[in-house]
Amino acid sequence: RRRGWDSPSTTAASVLSLALLLAVVPRVAEARRHIAVVAGNNFGLPGEIELRFARTDAQRIAQVLRELGGVAAGDLSLVLDQSAESLRKALAEAQARAGASPEPSTLIFFFSGHADAEAMHLGGDRLSWQELRAILEQGSAGLRVALVDACQAGALTLPKGLVAGAPVDTEARGFAALVSAGIAEQAQEMGSLGGSVFTHFLVSGLRGAADFDHDGRVTLAELNAYAARSTELATARWAGSLQHPAYHFDISGQGEVVLSSLRDAVATLEIADSLAGHLVVSERGSSVIEAEADKLAGQPLRIAVPAGRYRLHLRGAAEVLAAEADLPWGGSVQLSQKDFVAQSYQSVAEKGGVVELRRQLLEAGAGLQSAAVQGMGATPLAWLGYGVRFAPVELGLRLQFMRSTIVAVDTSAATSILGLGAQLGYGQALRRLDWRAWAGVGEEWWHQTVGKLGARDSAVPSLSVGGELRVPVQDRIFASGSLEGLLQLPQVEGKGAQARPVVRGSLGAGVAF
Repeated sequence: RRRGWDSPSTTAASVLSLALLLAVVPRVAEARRHIAVVAGNNFGLPGEIELRFARTDAQRIAQVLRELGGVAAGDLSLVLDQSAESLRKALAEAQARAGASPEPSTLIFFFSGHADAEAMHLGGDRLSWQELRAILEQGSAGLRVALVDACQAGALTLPKGLVAGAPVDTEARGFAALVSAGIAEQAQEMGSLGGSVFTHFLVSGLRGAADFDHDGRVTLAELNAYAARSTELATARWAGSLQHPAYHFDISGQGEVVLSSLRDAVATLEIADSLAGHLVVSERGSSVIEAEADKLAGQPLRIAVPAGRYRLHLRGAAEVLAAEADLPWGGSVQLSQKDFVAQSYQSVAEKGGVVELRRQLLEAGAGLQSAAVQGMGATPLAWLGYGVRFAPVELGLRLQFMRSTIVAVDTSAATSILGLGAQLGYGQALRRLDWRAWAGVGEEWWHQTVGKLGARDSAVPSLSVGGELRVPVQDRIFASGSLEGLLQLPQVEGKGAQARPVVRGSLGAGVAF
């Protein structure tokens, strides 16, 4: 049974472990076709607690294999909360695709869920480690790689040991397994990671944290060294019991087993050589950690992430350096010392780990307002806005100007309107845009000149509600669209205040600083 715990995690990759591993593991050629079966099951046998994140683990692994692992959509089987028979069928279909493939193939199998020393538990069913091992070892794919995050999964690695000095071949062959825990150990989940500990470090490693030689590729050996060492350190520091990932390699060939390529990334974060510390990357608006890695001074670090918008915390001995990066449509952002703002550990903790770096916004735009007075028609407007964010709350001021002229048969009327409004808003950052809703109060000053009647001035208070979408364009620049409803309250002689509803829509652009 997997145990749950919830604390921040700090890890370090072990260069020594990597060196020892590379010394004994054969270097094999990268297969051109990757086929994957990814399974997650929150449900075990009767009496076992429902897991929180096994399905999420599987979905995250599937995503990174699609993005960086060279797994095409038709070559990925995602098996969520299914029976043992469904998993057998998915494995058989994957083996058939591998057997029919004209090029060398790698079958990648991932499982997250309940297990014991004898078998995986799949919603009341059992699939034994022995049967799984036989399916994978006898498969038609040239190379089979198993990544298993379950309690006592070390049983999958027991029958054979590490094979060194295997014969050299040009095509990758054999079986390899990386598992989250020893045969008598619990695999553990962590709420702040939104998943299990071992899977979190598998994903971080595949996204670039395990790229120790900085060649833009993550190999099986690098991933094992990173995920194993990081899991041990994290569980030793924060969990009730230590978790020792295990491995088994029985493979032959030339070159390296490459599991992910950062060259295929849609979006990347690149950290300058001069920076050092433990890097934690989370999506803006979420407390869940997307990836983490140790950044060594004098060495580059590149992390591949899905297109989105991110907060980065670089944790040093005395302070935390915080930065933001916008990659909603992909691309690459290079972050140097000037992009980070120093924060004390206390201030980060007091704000729940959310540091608002670009608190101020300046916007300008134009739009149309529906007729406030019958016969005026839609009025064009120009506006200038200023806001201050205290996530998720935003305070704003907006100054707008409108002018219209109505020409009748025997007269004309020109109206100039200058308005100032204050807004209290609530918003959230999404992967590709921000949304904001607000309520506000305002005052408009009207100057009207009507034919021979001359000029007249009046003040019109208003109440408003509205919503806005902001779409990042480049770095701190964004475009926006808003829709606002106002209830104007002009004083009418002899009748007091008369409510008049109007609607205002506009487009704009702005900068956050």
